Amino acid sequence: MLHTLWKSGNDPVDIRYTTGVLGVSDIWRETKGVLETPLDSSEIEEALTFLGSPLIAGVERHGGNHVVTAPPSLAAARLRALAAVIESTGLEGPPGKPGGEGPPTPPRRSSPESSGNPSVPRQQDSCADVTPSLVRAWAKGQGHAVNERGRLPQDLIKKYKQVHGHG
Repeated sequence: MLHTLWKSGNDPVDIRYTTGVLGVSDIWRETKGVLETPLDSSEIEEALTFLGSPLIAGVERHGGNHVVTAPPSLAAARLRALAAVIESTGLEGPPGKPGGEGPPTPPRRSSPESSGNPSVPRQQDSCADVTPSLVRAWAKGQGHAVNERGRLPQDLIKKYKQVHGHG
């Protein structure tokens, strides 16, 4: 749907005749040949509502029609960031709630100083749940250009921790 809206919103002919906005029936017509099973109008409406939520901000409603407000790649990055957050919370539910104890605790990495030496105190990592993959997903969802591998900039990690309430 986003690609259909993006194509219409960037096609000079479509813009001249439709100002780049499409209705549910237009979206259905454009996507029916691409999808194995065409979506019905209620499914299209639900998807457009979700894509228009502040979390994704990929579609905007104009009367009874819709227009794309972000490139499909940015909306996809926001969806991946949302998926990373959901996956990071575990399957059992939040701590203290019925149904589970929350996400599993990641294994601690032992350092050479603390391995096998009980006299060396272990350092506590106050942000053990902040992983590079979470920071990358969040950063991409915010529109930052981030490499898939390598060290993350400290200011980006700091910004992530501030936004998510870590130390």
